[in-house]
Amino acid sequence: MTWESLSEDVETYRQTCESCQKNKNKIRLKQELLQTIIPNHVVDLLLIDYVGPLPATGLSKIKFVLLITDCVSRFVSSYQTAN
Repeated sequence: MTWESLSEDVETYRQTCESCQKNKNKIRLKQELLQTIIPNHVVDLLLIDYVGPLPATGLSKIKFVLLITDCVSRFVSSYQTAN
């Protein structure tokens, strides 16, 4: 058995249900706009990311690399991790 008009029936019920109309959320909170961060000095803004898992190569047990990038100087530091 299939209910061909399920979507339409649900919409009709939702629009005619007195309890649904009384209890629905009428107030929508405004979302604030994102604030742009403008770094002025070195180390004001750092990007941190894990890269991996990396494929196994020989005896190397390095699975992940931690990358830290300074947004002002574009200096990148990388640190290897075993797990």
